[in-house]
Amino acid sequence: MDYPALALLEFDGIASGLKTADAMLKQSPIAVLKCGTVHPGNYLVMIGGTVGSCQEAYQHGLNICPVVDSIFLPDIDKTVRGAALGNTMKPKHDALGILETSTSPAILHACDIAIKYAPVDICEIRYADDLGGKAFALFSGALTDVEAALQYGSSAIESQLLRNELIPLLDENLSKLVASGTGFASCKLSTPAGAEKAEL
Repeated sequence: MDYPALALLEFDGIASGLKTADAMLKQSPIAVLKCGTVHPGNYLVMIGGTVGSCQEAYQHGLNICPVVDSIFLPDIDKTVRGAALGNTMKPKHDALGILETSTSPAILHACDIAIKYAPVDICEIRYADDLGGKAFALFSGALTDVEAALQYGSSAIESQLLRNELIPLLDENLSKLVASGTGFASCKLSTPAGAEKAEL
């Protein structure tokens, strides 16, 4: 279901996250879309619903247990919502932008701002799991659009921004690898045509 509002809360422990998720569900008619542990022992809770119910549950949740970080998005872009829930896409354009943040809610906030000000694609959003607590997003688009997305996204989350980088012309072979996912363990072996091979 397409929820018009979405919120993401990050807690420094499992007990706090579960207790707050339970309280938010009992407070308002919202859905817990995703929840679970992430590095480094934190807990994420993502809720969705109408603007009113989601905001009420979010505000209630903030009073239950302290949060590491959180974001409430009352009018979330559909593309951001899809990427937030795990949708990925192959970079369609030459330029690739990378944003890294210190918290998971911050990357969601940055993506929502970036895509509202620049016509870019979100190739992937990765939360803190297997990232030592960091989160990141990949943007694809025309060079000037990706530059704008990085600028707007970064300015929205200055205190949580770790790094932003721009690749003006992404290598075609790297583009294919990025499209298959950014996790090292799941990355498929790639031998590009024309790569030098050692004689055995």
